[in-house]
Amino acid sequence: MDEGSTNSAGKKKETQGATAIGSEMEQRDRSHFSRYTLTHYTVTELITMSSVIERMAPGKNPMDLAGFMDWATGRLLGRLEQLPGMPNESELFPLGLMGVNETSKNYYGHQFHELAPAQRDVVLRSIEDGVAPGSIWQQIPSDYFYRRFYTKVLHGLFAEQKEWTRIGILRSPDPTDRKRDSQSFLQIT
Repeated sequence: MDEGSTNSAGKKKETQGATAIGSEMEQRDRSHFSRYTLTHYTVTELITMSSVIERMAPGKNPMDLAGFMDWATGRLLGRLEQLPGMPNESELFPLGLMGVNETSKNYYGHQFHELAPAQRDVVLRSIEDGVAPGSIWQQIPSDYFYRRFYTKVLHGLFAEQKEWTRIGILRSPDPTDRKRDSQSFLQIT
């Protein structure tokens, strides 16, 4: 088998995988398999968001983080960095997800979730660097969207106790948890 047909087979498999993810997300949304009904995002936005999250947080369940994003959109978590004249998160994130698809179509002629992982990375890198093409990015700076969206994803990523343990905070974040470790949070030596 020559390199061209191997490369073609690999791209076909990646495209099928991306299509399967989109189909799974549509099915989960239609069947209400999720923990709750989405309040901020359409199914199309959910599919794009989950594909973006999959590249931002590899190895994590993008549907769980997408559910967190739906819950957290518009909620103050951490430091708020809303620039003057920029829309709030409830408007910014859906608009930015439309911009992700618009940039994907400009570069590759397909929706973001239909792209191969390497192509998705190119799209996200151009958005992060503020050089993404598209009319959406004339309304909002792409790097501003990326920074706000990625920060919110990180809030969701590290919201679980098992992640706190992974980064070295070994006690429960819940102050009412009676089983937490009795060691002080910071040890002074």
